[in-house]
Amino acid sequence: MYSAKNRTDRGGGVFLAFKEGYVISRVEGSTTNCEGIWAEVAIRKQQPLYICSFYRLPGAGAEPLQELNKSISLINPRGDKHVIIAGDMNCGYIDWTTTTISSGAIMNEQLTMNC
Repeated sequence: MYSAKNRTDRGGGVFLAFKEGYVISRVEGSTTNCEGIWAEVAIRKQQPLYICSFYRLPGAGAEPLQELNKSISLINPRGDKHVIIAGDMNCGYIDWTTTTISSGAIMNEQLTMNC
């Protein structure tokens, strides 16, 4: 299990946990100024899988998503790797039934990430 906490207030933190038997390594140098953690999962005779656990505080603005985008660019600069990003992005302005972003959202451009 890997965990990280990138803020000093009460609560928070992210983690990744894997079933025993997988070959997992924490990816160092890939986390920017966001609350996230990356791991690489080795898959026999396949490209590795990169998994990120990410958290954005409600109302935190665009910066955490911008930092996540930077982190994705560090992991996957050419866009040719297998990447899964999971967590709580607190993007309540998305209508998940239509996959549209409300016109008043301040972060429309931040939701199209480099992955």
